[in-house]
Amino acid sequence: MKLSIIVPVYNMAADHKLEYCLDSLVNQTVENYEIIAVDDCSTDDSMKILKEYESRFPDKFHAVHSEVNRHQGGAKNIGLKMARGEWIGFIDSDDWIRPDMYERLIERAESTGADLVGCDYCLTEEHSMKVGQIVPNNKKSQSGILDKEKRASLILDGGSLVVKIFRRSMILEKELWFPEDFFMKTMPWATLISCWPGILNI
Repeated sequence: MKLSIIVPVYNMAADHKLEYCLDSLVNQTVENYEIIAVDDCSTDDSMKILKEYESRFPDKFHAVHSEVNRHQGGAKNIGLKMARGEWIGFIDSDDWIRPDMYERLIERAESTGADLVGCDYCLTEEHSMKVGQIVPNNKKSQSGILDKEKRASLILDGGSLVVKIFRRSMILEKELWFPEDFFMKTMPWATLISCWPGILNI
């Protein structure tokens, strides 16, 4: 398995937000990947929507229900424990991505030997692929071989998690689990995630 995409979901059924995210994931151009969508005790129709996608795309979509509300970190940990991909990507359920995002990130990772690769993203107020406000995710000075200065810079200003891929073996070897039962506030705008030419190898 080349890639596992982990999607924590909580009450995202309204206004077709969840479907817009999932449609962008099931149409990725990268080959041999899986989507693990973890419903974190939603009280709306989110789990029903996830089950519909699982029935439509049984070869690559896994709908998982957490019996306990663990918040974003706990939902991501559930997905990580199930993941089989060489690479891991995390997407919030109100985000959507270009069809070639993961393919381009993996190509850059494999061509450079990086353990972590990221890209910039856009903020937008509508569900579309229009280029909105471009947000640089990381600084060029943070890319390359990890040293003391880069490590300190990444800890203080790590950029967005959802525009990166991580080598799964690195996560498992270093036991990089997310804190659970902790609520993290999301951005007020929806996010369109896109790959721009300045992809960073970190």
